[in-house]
Amino acid sequence: MAIEGPIHFENRQWAVTDYGLECLEQEYEIPAGALLLQHDPDGDCAQIEHMGEKGWVDIRLFAEALRQAIYHHHPGVTIPFDIQQAVEREERDGDAPAMPGLHR
Repeated sequence: MAIEGPIHFENRQWAVTDYGLECLEQEYEIPAGALLLQHDPDGDCAQIEHMGEKGWVDIRLFAEALRQAIYHHHPGVTIPFDIQQAVEREERDGDAPAMPGLHR
């Protein structure tokens, strides 16, 4: 899948772009304005849970790219959820397979 414009961060599955967060393998995008909106009232990252339900998502690569996208598009903002904890919970309780290599 071709990404238009500059890529600010990239891993095997995701790219941080001027638009927000874009999948490199298929058409799936999250606009920059929605990166911080995806959490539930308990402070959990609903986006990690949602993406973990998709069989094609490497949840650790997604989490790494989500963190980088937030840093890029919302500099200085405190992330309102614990991404690492959400990944661990999704691997333990959800559909996402445990995959090594999440960079903090």
